[in-house]
Amino acid sequence: MVQHKLVVDKGNQTLYVLNQGRMVAEMPCSTGNGIPANGYSGITPNGVYSIADIVDSKDLVWDGDPRGQRKPYGPWMFTLDDNPRGLAIHGTDEPQKLGLAVTHGCIRVSYDDITRLKENYVDIGTLVEIIGK
Repeated sequence: MVQHKLVVDKGNQTLYVLNQGRMVAEMPCSTGNGIPANGYSGITPNGVYSIADIVDSKDLVWDGDPRGQRKPYGPWMFTLDDNPRGLAIHGTDEPQKLGLAVTHGCIRVSYDDITRLKENYVDIGTLVEIIGK
């Protein structure tokens, strides 16, 4: 697989896929809203990370659901090497909010886009740079 790089621009809520510095894909995303909630900081921290794991997340339950039934992450979750913060890129069951800073800190994309990333661009070790305000 060709090594790609993901760039998450918080300023315009867009995730870019680069190949040797050239943009090959872009997709709307959502990043942190800066409001702490449910034990998360609400901040998507700037920096350079790498994908530490690719997790089948279709059956993962959101820990903020008291009934334990909400499974919002979609088919894949890419955990970043920043733990213990728990930063990840994953799908969302609220695609209408893509393009807005609404998360607890993670980076959300559509279910279709998380699948496209997994199938075409992402592997363990893929670099992820987070930039912007």
